Amino acid sequence: MKKYLKLISIGIFISLISCSDSNDSNTSNPIPSNDSFLPMSIGNYWKNNEENFTEIRDTLRIQGDLYYEFYSLIGGDGVSIEYLRIDENQNLIGSYPNNPDFKYIHAKFNEQLGSTFWTINDQSVNDFKTTVIEKEDSSIAFEFQRVYHPNAKDKHIVKYVRGLGWNNFNEIKIDEDLFKF
Repeated sequence: MKKYLKLISIGIFISLISCSDSNDSNTSNPIPSNDSFLPMSIGNYWKNNEENFTEIRDTLRIQGDLYYEFYSLIGGDGVSIEYLRIDENQNLIGSYPNNPDFKYIHAKFNEQLGSTFWTINDQSVNDFKTTVIEKEDSSIAFEFQRVYHPNAKDKHIVKYVRGLGWNNFNEIKIDEDLFKF
């Protein structure tokens, strides 16, 4: 049961970062110089409004690896907490302190255009086939396709911009720098 609740939480988190409206051409600040596709520091946040945002609140170690706590409020009353890190191979990995053996690959930033990978690699209904559909020096986008669910064959896209992270928010704060879109 706990595994399914965690997988539902992952789904809510992905929905928040992939279903927002964005207008990439209306940036009021230059792109920061940070090299990461998802800058991780406590206090960084991605916000559409007071009821829809994600922020990094804390850090903790899971099996010796440093993870960042991403707290998301969805629609004013839905909450998702994800623990994420970027490993030495530039893979964005999620896990949980109460289930440290569970790993979910959200992104592989070093993959080439057209490359594919599986998010959980267990052929469960929540294991997404993920394809790099856009790759530039400044951005990368992944298409997630549900394959093993008997009824749902949905797809969604998540895009990361170097130095900003997710690009589908109205306001982003990275290392004390505020960006409005």
